[in-house]
Amino acid sequence: MSRRRRIPTCAGLRIPNGIMKHWQFAGLADLAERLCGPFCHVTTRANLQVREIPPKNAVALIEGIQDLGLCSRGTGADNIRNVTGTPTAGIDPQELLDTREYAREWHYHILNDRSLYGLPRKFNVAFDGAGKIAVLEDTNDIAFSAVEVKDGFGVGARRLVSPGARRHHRPQGFRQIRRHHRQAGRRDRRCRTPSSASSSISATAPTATRRG
Repeated sequence: MSRRRRIPTCAGLRIPNGIMKHWQFAGLADLAERLCGPFCHVTTRANLQVREIPPKNAVALIEGIQDLGLCSRGTGADNIRNVTGTPTAGIDPQELLDTREYAREWHYHILNDRSLYGLPRKFNVAFDGAGKIAVLEDTNDIAFSAVEVKDGFGVGARRLVSPGARRHHRPQGFRQIRRHHRQAGRRDRRCRTPSSASSSISATAPTATRRG
C-alpha cells in the first residue's frame, strides 16, 4: 500500500493568550478538512498550526482564517512567536492580574510594527498573572510576571529577560529590548544563550514577592 505524499508546508496562527472561541475551533477544523492536513497541531506557544497545504489552496486557506477573525501574519521565519499568557486568565480566583488584555495589546503591536520582523531568531514573550497554572515565563526571552507587593502597595509586575537578550546592556522597556535584539543578536547562533534561568532587571518595589 502506497503512503500519501506529504506536502512540507504549514501555517501558524496568532492567538493572544491562547484564547479562541468555540466557533473559531469549528471553523478552523472545517478549513483543515477541506483545504489541507486534514489536521491541526497544537504548539507549545498555546497556538495552532495547519499543515500539508497544497499551493493551490493557500490563498483560500488564508482568507478562511481571516474570515474566522484569526490571523497568520508574521508567523513564519524569524519573528516574535505567539504571545502567551496565564492559561486560566480571567477565571482563576488566585490570579493577581488578568493577562488577556496585555497579551492582546502586544499581539496588535507585533502585527503593526514592521521592525519586529526579520529578527536574528524566533523570539518569545509571555505574561504571567500568578495564577494556579504558571505560564513558565522564565523560559521566554522577555516575560512579565505579576507580583504581590507588600506594605499595601498593591499588585505590580517584574520584568525578566534572558541573558542572550541583554548581552550588551540592560534596556528599560520591551521595545528597547526588542530593538537591541534585532540589531545586535547573533544570526549565526540559532539557540538561546545556554542558561536555564532568566535574570530580573526590574521590580515594582524591593519588597515585591510572587505569590503561589
